[in-house]
Amino acid sequence: MDINGAFKIAETIRKKINGYSFVVRDKKGGIKHNNLNLTISTGLAVLNHRHTKENGIKALIENADAAMYDAKKAGKNCVKIRVE
Repeated sequence: MDINGAFKIAETIRKKINGYSFVVRDKKGGIKHNNLNLTISTGLAVLNHRHTKENGIKALIENADAAMYDAKKAGKNCVKIRVE
């Protein structure tokens, strides 16, 4: 799968989560919070062919983590991509 396909999947998941209202119940089963909406910030990264197996996985995780923080800095509830 390429980065565009991964982006489309991440966006679909983000929209589904954002469009769903959750109900949080207390220990007795009563409603504690009604219509609770969640958002997600997602980071995607691309592994370059120039990386070796050893440093490639580390770079991939670091770039995905940095992309997630890019999404949070952009106002949350979005998908960001980092390409090295």
